[in-house]
Amino acid sequence: MAERIIGLSPPSPFAFEGNLAESWKQWQKALDFYLTATESDSKSDKVKTSILLTCIGEKGREIYDTSKFENAGNKLKLKPVLKKFEEYCNPRSNTTFERHKFFTYRQEEGQTFTSFVTELKKRSAACEFDTLKDSLIKDMVICGISDNALRERMLREPNINLQKAVELGQASEQTKLHAQQLTEDMEKKIHKGKSKRRKGETKTEIGRHQRGKCPAYGQKCNKCQRRNHFARCCKQTVHQVDDSQDRASFESSSESDFVIESLVTTESEAASEVQQALKIDPLNSDTSAGHWSVTLNAGSQDISFKIDTGAQVNVLPKKLYNKLNQLAHESNKHQPSCPPTMGPPSLYMENVLSLFSIKDKNTTFSLSS
Repeated sequence: MAERIIGLSPPSPFAFEGNLAESWKQWQKALDFYLTATESDSKSDKVKTSILLTCIGEKGREIYDTSKFENAGNKLKLKPVLKKFEEYCNPRSNTTFERHKFFTYRQEEGQTFTSFVTELKKRSAACEFDTLKDSLIKDMVICGISDNALRERMLREPNINLQKAVELGQASEQTKLHAQQLTEDMEKKIHKGKSKRRKGETKTEIGRHQRGKCPAYGQKCNKCQRRNHFARCCKQTVHQVDDSQDRASFESSSESDFVIESLVTTESEAASEVQQALKIDPLNSDTSAGHWSVTLNAGSQDISFKIDTGAQVNVLPKKLYNKLNQLAHESNKHQPSCPPTMGPPSLYMENVLSLFSIKDKNTTFSLSS
């Protein structure tokens, strides 16, 4: 009747597993609170024993039925029945194993400091530490926390006790939460500021505009000089030369003056369309001005070579090839000679042909046959 009025629920059935000794202590406390709250503690032992057997569950009732009492009347008395259950649970407590569980426990990833300390206190209850209980819990708090900076802070404290260690841990955890919240608030403000747009400003990301409303329509790309897209959306992999300059240089230059500088692959405005393009520069045009070049001596000719460390194709102009070929033919007229020597022996030179030599500062490269 009292239960219906107050609206209390009885203790959950006792689970006969794990640390039975500690679990039984906690369950017995819950039963005592329930009896007091429902005003059943003043009732007869028979009523209180019946309440116990109702709350303890089926497994507990089986143990009760198989228990032997010295006096048959004690089977309906609360204290003798509680003592039987206590005797059943206490032998299952292994102090060595419980201490092993206590000393090997560490703070888990994502576990709060308060939860970690609470779990250590629960595990220490079955370890029978007596007066060393708080001191050992303090040691395990310092050794088991995952925050190395907090551990160093605790170790610097002289004569630190459990209460001080808990205060430092809770303060550190609270500070981190506040700092994280401030950082998140700041990031939200920055993101909100970046997302604001002036009136009339439109997104220019690829594929983010409505159909037929591309802001790049009719615009000229600063990278490839083509239209209908911006430079940051350009799919071309290399810079192109100005078509007008190439056209003018082509009209004013002879065929033999041209050299193919490089072979490049470009992508057109349509992503699926790939084209091959040849870049052609006249040697005597203005488009070669400012290029990285050096003058090297080939035979008796000084030739300007363009240095292109990334070129995949290098071709000599036909006019230059003809000059070098002419030098090679002229060198064939050279006749072997006997150079003068200081002694009796003489060395006859045969097949001496100096094709060309390249001079760069103090270094000379020669190719002979």
